[in-house]
Amino acid sequence: MIDLTPWPQPATPKIRVAEPETTAAEIAAVTAALERNWIGPDGIDARRVEAELSAAFGAGAHALLVANGSVALILALRALGVGPGDEVIVPALTYAATASAVVHGGATPVFCDVDAGTWGISPATVAPAITPRTRAVIAVHLYGVPCDIAAVRDLCATAGLVLVEDSAECLLGAVDGQVCGTFGAVGTLSFFANKLLTAGEGGAVVTTDSHLARRLALLRGQGMDPDRRYVFLEPGYNFRMSGLQAAYLAAQWDRRAAITARRAAVESAYADWLGDLVVRPEPPPGGIRVPWIFTARFRDADAGRTRRVAAALAAEGIETRPVFPPLPALPAFAGHPVAGTDVALSIAATGISLPTSATVTDDDVARIVALVRTVA
Repeated sequence: MIDLTPWPQPATPKIRVAEPETTAAEIAAVTAALERNWIGPDGIDARRVEAELSAAFGAGAHALLVANGSVALILALRALGVGPGDEVIVPALTYAATASAVVHGGATPVFCDVDAGTWGISPATVAPAITPRTRAVIAVHLYGVPCDIAAVRDLCATAGLVLVEDSAECLLGAVDGQVCGTFGAVGTLSFFANKLLTAGEGGAVVTTDSHLARRLALLRGQGMDPDRRYVFLEPGYNFRMSGLQAAYLAAQWDRRAAITARRAAVESAYADWLGDLVVRPEPPPGGIRVPWIFTARFRDADAGRTRRVAAALAAEGIETRPVFPPLPALPAFAGHPVAGTDVALSIAATGISLPTSATVTDDDVARIVALVRTVA
């Protein structure tokens, strides 16, 4: 069982788990978009970010901006033809949007356990969930850590399954030099307000298949023929990113090195000072971690420790987050097939996320570490 009672939180947070860093660059970019009087989708900022994202994902990659990371998953599954009658294997340990996208498309999520090392799926956790109805697998790169994606890709190829990568928390993470999001048919990204780079809301889909990229673009834009205005080829969605979001994201993209470096420094400090108390998820061999939010589990099995630590930090105005509870334990997904949750339950019971924004200072980190060590 998992404790679903409210997590201890400060009434007025002084230090948040993750928040955007708005500088003069973001303000100038959004102001320029307003002055151009083009705040709708497909403006110059969106086109530039899409081009630079595509290049960052490697040769032949196509990146398309969308309204948020949740619709990126819905769009990916729809474009791949996943729907009623199909089963999609989803890790038990992930954010709800991963499984919700499957349900919204009319397919059935089948929950599998995760690897104790990466906190993501592996061939050993996926294989027991495969049935004759399995059509796809969604691999999630959780908390900035790539899963064993090359091995999962190989399993999917052998089993004839479509692979989708949820990289919402692992922007430009990589394994053996290949960027996460390009191992499967489609990768999805999120630019929500707490992400490494943000647009407030926003997301993207990435694929190296040019035919699939055209289909994703068609469905994203209401199904309208790109060459004939108001000629709709099939029912689509309005999943486009606004010009103001794209402008903010463009400034964040330009500052990505500085933002990433600061978050990495915060994570490294936590790891150095708390390493005897906690264990973090680790990438597979050849994997590169992305500094999103420092998340770890305590080394012992005391499920109450995380809440005691969270309560002590909340009393000082410091926000924390619980690890995602396994989705099969939640009302929204009750009744769906489950192939395993033991590791996911253990991680959720003993895990915690600490403040990791680029706005978190060295003094903040020292104070948080001191409080954690005192209580833990």
